[in-house]
Order: sequence, then C-alpha cells, then structure tokens
Amino acid sequence: MEIDSSSCKRLGVSYRALPTNVELPKCSGRTPLCKEVLNDTWVLSPLWHKDSTVVNSRKTRYEKSIYCCEAERSEWDVLVEANKSTILILEAVQTKLQGMGAKERQRFQLGDNLGGSSNVLQQQAIRRIYGDEAADIIERLKRDPVVAVPLVLRRLKAKEEEWRERQKGLNKIWGEQMKKYYLKSLDHQGATFKLNDVKFLSYKSLMNEIKDIYGKRREQIKGGTDEVSAGPHMSLAYLDPFILEDAANLILHHAKQQTGLNKERQKIRQLLHRFIPDLFCLPRGELSDDEVDKDDMQTKDGESQPLNSTPNRWSDDAFPKDGDKGALPTASGDCTGSTDGSSKRSALQMQNLYTDDSYAVFFVNDNWYLFFRLHHLLCERLTKIYRLSKDLAAEEAKERKGRKESAAVALRLKPTSEVEVEDYYRVFLGMVKSLLDGNINGKQYEHALREMFGIYAYTVFTLDKVVQSVVRQLQHIVFHEACQRCTELFAEELRAGGAGGACATAAHRTHLESGYQKKAEQALAEDTCFKIVIYQKESKLTIELIHTKSDRE
Repeated sequence: MEIDSSSCKRLGVSYRALPTNVELPKCSGRTPLCKEVLNDTWVLSPLWHKDSTVVNSRKTRYEKSIYCCEAERSEWDVLVEANKSTILILEAVQTKLQGMGAKERQRFQLGDNLGGSSNVLQQQAIRRIYGDEAADIIERLKRDPVVAVPLVLRRLKAKEEEWRERQKGLNKIWGEQMKKYYLKSLDHQGATFKLNDVKFLSYKSLMNEIKDIYGKRREQIKGGTDEVSAGPHMSLAYLDPFILEDAANLILHHAKQQTGLNKERQKIRQLLHRFIPDLFCLPRGELSDDEVDKDDMQTKDGESQPLNSTPNRWSDDAFPKDGDKGALPTASGDCTGSTDGSSKRSALQMQNLYTDDSYAVFFVNDNWYLFFRLHHLLCERLTKIYRLSKDLAAEEAKERKGRKESAAVALRLKPTSEVEVEDYYRVFLGMVKSLLDGNINGKQYEHALREMFGIYAYTVFTLDKVVQSVVRQLQHIVFHEACQRCTELFAEELRAGGAGGACATAAHRTHLESGYQKKAEQALAEDTCFKIVIYQKESKLTIELIHTKSDRE
C-alpha cells in the first residue's frame, strides 16, 4: 500500500504519522506492556535532496570477511540456542507428564506452542531436524505427547551434541579469520596511502611540488598583485631534532648494503654524522675507529674537502664577527633569483622573528634539495611513531594500575603483544632494518606495525621506500661534481661569513650572502638552484627556489 507521506502529520524532520485508515498487521506476541510502550503511529520518512543519491559505504575485503564470520557465527548461535530452548520446553513437558496419573496422561495433548510461549519457535526447531517429516512429528507431539516427547527429546539432544562439537571446530576457524583480518579491517587508509606515497616520493612529484609554488608566485609578480609573499617557498619543521640520529642510522644501514657505495661510504657517514648535525647545531654522531677520516679537520691553503669542512658546532664563534673584514668580492653576472632589496627585507624579517636564533645558508642543486626534502619526510614520520609510542606507553601505565584490558584484547580480537609497549619504538626501528635487508616481507612488517600502532601505523608502511630514496640521492651527492661544488662553496662562504650567523645581525651580512648566492647561481647555471636556510633553535629548514633550468634558457 502506497502512502503519501507529504500529506501526513509531521514530527521533526524525518517522521510522519500513519493515516488512521491504515490497517496495521496483527502481532500475537504482544503483551499489554508492549502495546503501551511500542510505537505504531510514527514512521521514518527521510528527506533527500532531489539530486542526491543514497551512498552506501564501501567495505574493504577484510571487513567483508569479518562480517561473513559474524553472520555465520550468529546463525549458528541462533540454531543451537533455539534447539536448546526446545529441549528445555519438552523436558518440562516430560516432567509434567511424569507427575500425572495414567488416565490423565492419555487425555493430555499439546497445543500449537508445544508447551512453550511461541507458536513458531519450537516448530521451527523441529522442522530443522526432521525436514519433510516435521509436520507428522509435530502432529504426534500434539496428539500423543507421552510417546512422542521422549523420542523427539532424544533426537534433539543428539543433534545438540553434534552441533556443539561442530561449532567448536568452526569457532577455531572463525577465530583465526578474525585474528587475521581484524586489524586490517580497521585500516581504511593503508592501501590508498601506499599507492599515493609511491607517486609522491618520485623525483618528478617532489620537484613539481616546489615548482608549482614558485610558478604561482612569479605569476603574481607579473600580474602586479599587491602583497606578493616573499621569502621561502617551503618551511619544514623538525619537531624532534634528536630523531636525526635514528634517521641517520637507518640511512647508513641501507647504504652499507649498496655495493656501489663501498668507496664512498665514509663520505656518507661524515655527511650524516657530522655535516647534518653541524647544520642543526646538534651533537655529532659517533664514528667507529675505522670510520674516522684522517682529513676530518680544517683544510689548509683554501683547499676544502666537500663533506669535512664545517666547524665542530654551529655556534656564534663559528661565524665571523660583524666587524671582521674579508667579505667575498661581488661576483659579476645576472642574478635571476632574489634581488638585494628582497634579501634585505628577508634579513630584516629574520632579525624581527628570530632575534635569539642563529642560522645557516646553503645554496644547493636539485639533488641536495631532494635529499633535504626526503630527509625531513623520514624524520617527520619517525617523530610521529616515536610520539605515538610515548603516548601508548603512558596509556599502558595508567591501565596497569587498574589492570584493565582493552575491549579488543578481552574479546580475543587483538592478541596480547609479546613486545612491551615501552619498547615499541626500538622494535619498530629494528623491523625497518629487517625489511630493508629482506629478512621480513612487507605483509609481515605491516601486520606487526598494526599490532603495535593500530590505525596509525599506515604512515610508516612505506618508510623503507623513503630510506631507499634518501640513499639514492646520497649517491648523487657523493658522486656528482655539481653536488660537491655546492658543499665546497658553502665551506668557502662559511669561513668568509656569508653562510649565516646570528639572526640578530643578519642585516649586516646581506652583501656577503648576496655574493654567495651569485656564486652559487653561476656554479649551477645548468642546474636548478635552491636556497636552504637552517634555524638552530627553531630546528626549522626553509627552502626557496632561486631559479630553474627553464629560467636560464
């Protein structure tokens, strides 16, 4: 029967009152209380926009597997419990018969409910067992319960024992499936993240990321737009600078496996354990006896070793004082990047924003840019997992006081972890190394992470790819002449005072840094040039694209 809900009385947004002439279906099982409290008047009639469609949520295959397990388990529970209920009712009938006299037993008959409260449930249970013969059995139970009840009870109990045994076996299968798919069913981002991250980590994607920002700014300048933002195109914060050591260890671990880097491995160690910490004014990493470079000292006669020429620490003493002489001469040639005016504005802005900080300036090519971009990405993801480990450890400490298990563990959906929560981060780093070495596969790695970090584990599913990409850029840095020239220029300008210093006196070094920039642009005339600025206390790295190859053409 079609009902026009628009003409019905309305309650709220989505409910309508049924017309009084609508005949409701009869329900024989309702008690006076049911009639008092249950709703027979108001029906749900949701309103949809004329152009909208109902969107059903898509389930992953892991969710579908769990739903199938739950559906099968529910069916078996209903089957076994209905059979058990029928047994209890017939046992009550049998007990009642035993208390009757002979004549009374002969006259005794059962109704459609077979001694229970429902006319349907007991008959359904008997039909499940007897099939086509069920109608005859039910009729005998009604007319001659004295003979039929013991026979039917014996069959029902035999079936219950059979079904209980089978249910035990199925419970093991369901338990294994739930254990296998439970954590995966909660992860709605892992598959998409892995697919997108592989594209994001590519050379083309990372270069386009900053080139798009650079291009939009140039369009604004050409269009004469007011208030065009100046300065870096990208700002990357290192939220926990001491994660750099963990990142360096992962990178070095993978670099050791690369046969093509045997001769250059020490340069990579020096870069990760000395050069990068010096840039951020952090303690240097430990080098073993066989890793100490004999040339790891100040170079003489102006000759510089690319990766070993920075001072021990980025302190104020590492930079020339403002009154010192010896600024580099101004280099000739076109400057397609920032003008002296914009450099002065940046220096004044630096003075105002970071008065107590110090900074380093490093002009680099695309390989160095990609290294810093990927290195920050690696540190960022390690920091997320490190902080998550700390949060989980704090939560576990609270639960230990009351010894309360999580709902998932109590229901045996999530197995109790063999790893202590306090060791999650350390174990995680070990698993990344095992994955890089090929000792575990991707599925094992992801499953272990889900057990520890749950739905937040997806952010490090591709961490091995990030490490591999970093090592790939390090290969370019230690082999390519343009990359080494960037480091040589930095070392020269560092001694001359054009590679940074205290932010409070940045304006006094504008001419030195402009000279450094012009030299870098000349050295990277056939390459893309970037300006990297590292802030010590802020632990922040900014990137500005100075010019691209197309700008030179």
